[in-house]
Amino acid sequence: MSRSETLKKLWANPEVRKQRSEAVKRMWASPEFRSHRKKTTKANYRHLITEDELTHLYVREGLTMKQIAEKYGFHSEHPVCVRMKELGLVARHNPTPGRFIGSDGYVRLHMSNHPRANSQGWVLEHIVVWEKVHGTPVPENWIIHHLNGIKKDNRPENLVTLPNGEHIRNHFKLGAMLRNAYRRRIKNLEEFNLVLKKALKQRTSLKIKRP
Repeated sequence: MSRSETLKKLWANPEVRKQRSEAVKRMWASPEFRSHRKKTTKANYRHLITEDELTHLYVREGLTMKQIAEKYGFHSEHPVCVRMKELGLVARHNPTPGRFIGSDGYVRLHMSNHPRANSQGWVLEHIVVWEKVHGTPVPENWIIHHLNGIKKDNRPENLVTLPNGEHIRNHFKLGAMLRNAYRRRIKNLEEFNLVLKKALKQRTSLKIKRP
């Protein structure tokens, strides 16, 4: 007899259905079960996890969603996952405390002592990278542009500063400054490509001459 047939035969027994009904009633009559159920219902978890608390636990301390769920008494990590989506927090694959990618696609670092940090101590990573490379703060009313359009690609060679108004007004009308920046980037890539070709050619010739 298959498992489904066994279950059908079992539930056909009135005594079994009666016992299950009584067990469910006893369970719901338990104050402990009702208290636990109240904590884990979708209607109540929102006020249990505030944005500041979730950001602190997940981003700064590097806790996993499962660990946060256990901390709040949830029986699964689902409420934490849903809450993160509501707040625009991106789940990480490689936990890095103090660093996260926001819902706008930009990477942020927790540096509360940075002059450009917000009220919660977060600053955009591309600002930190640019200032570290150039040894000076980003000029006032200027903004950092990602040359390849990828917001989380904060390599120094992918960052260029532009006047804020020009950047906001139109991305494809950035003037000579942006065109020159693209030309420099293309030139660097072409030079690097030539170096790779020469190295590959030399390696190939060595393999051919080898007895």
